[in-house]
Amino acid sequence: MTAERLWASLFLGRASDSMSARRGMAGIAVDLAIAASLILLLVGVTLPFITVHRLFIFTDAHSLVEISLVLMQEREWLLAATVCLFSILIPAGKLVLLHHAWSVASVADARLPAQLRLVEFVGKWSMLEVFVGALVVFAVKASWLGDAATGPGVYCFAAAAVATSLLAHGIGRSFDAIDGRQDGPGAKS
Repeated sequence: MTAERLWASLFLGRASDSMSARRGMAGIAVDLAIAASLILLLVGVTLPFITVHRLFIFTDAHSLVEISLVLMQEREWLLAATVCLFSILIPAGKLVLLHHAWSVASVADARLPAQLRLVEFVGKWSMLEVFVGALVVFAVKASWLGDAATGPGVYCFAAAAVATSLLAHGIGRSFDAIDGRQDGPGAKS
């Protein structure tokens, strides 16, 4: 599949031989769930992820996008790349792959099981960002210099991660049902 076809499919609808087309209204519901997960992800990375109160006077709220930009300005390239990759790019990439597997790819596409396995593998690390955020909040609360609280971005990000994992599992099971397998996406028969 060419990049142009993938890009067009994101905005122009679904392939006639995709899993989405085979499922009728349920296919449309999954399409909407993928879109809702993407919206939750975008909101989660742009809303404040953590709010830090320092010396009971100063308050700072930081989103994941803002944290990435500050790290780049401070020339902390490795940390900035890590935050961008694991908090923004990989979760968005998972949703693009799920959309492709569900709405764009032909059910007969031999690459589909590998794409679904990749999404499931990466999905195991989805909640790591939320865990790290919780550790930062705990660390700041443990110090006497300040206080910290999770922001609404954490909850939106966590909801997007959970929804993406559920979608990946459901799409994998739908593929298995069509393909006649019981062991998961890409299982050897």
